[in-house]
Amino acid sequence: MNTKSSLLREHFMRDDLPYEKFNRIGAEGLTDSELLAIILRNGTRNFNVYQIACSILSLPKIKQLGIPGLGRLKKEELLAIPGMGPVKSAQVLCISELSKRMSVSFKEAKLPLDSPSKIVSMYMPKMRILEKEIVMAVYLDSKLRLIMDEKISVGTINSSILEPREVIRSAMGCNATNIFVLHNHPSGDPSPSNEDNIITSKLLKACNLVSIKLIDHIIVGDNRYYSYNEHGFL
Repeated sequence: MNTKSSLLREHFMRDDLPYEKFNRIGAEGLTDSELLAIILRNGTRNFNVYQIACSILSLPKIKQLGIPGLGRLKKEELLAIPGMGPVKSAQVLCISELSKRMSVSFKEAKLPLDSPSKIVSMYMPKMRILEKEIVMAVYLDSKLRLIMDEKISVGTINSSILEPREVIRSAMGCNATNIFVLHNHPSGDPSPSNEDNIITSKLLKACNLVSIKLIDHIIVGDNRYYSYNEHGFL
């Protein structure tokens, strides 16, 4: 077998390896690069699919944040990777978006959101990778089932603005009796600032005035969170 034929054979064998492993042990036994290789399906003339997957996972945003960093990638960054084209870039971006939507499945199931950990599991996958601070309000009925959520404000990379009146107005408009408020710290450190403490105190007083319960104010960091409720401040 000549050198060219050997390289082609090796190329296609490597493309097939993640599928073979999937058939043996299932998706849960695959590495991140193997899962990504299966999503991409095949390689190119010069790069097998596993090499392309590894190149994606070597990008600085992925090294810094892990797999959730896929949610921060831009199409242009993916297109700059050898072997990536418009179709493969779309596949990566779409699977990232799908994973974000899966993380908010509580919305459809109407399960009670009765603990900070449930709220965190629902919102952290998307909020932890944001590059600017945002404030989210989550409005619940008397049985702690989700009525709606909304983005209250978008700040700079260092600060955000939470106006208690806006939260109360929306809560009364949808007949909510319970509220969770969340915001993210793009630095990754969820430790509350003095401003966070002041805003939490103001929001708690505003909720008490209209007999709406502020269950928690949660600060989302990089795979970590701070709960005012869990720390005994609410």
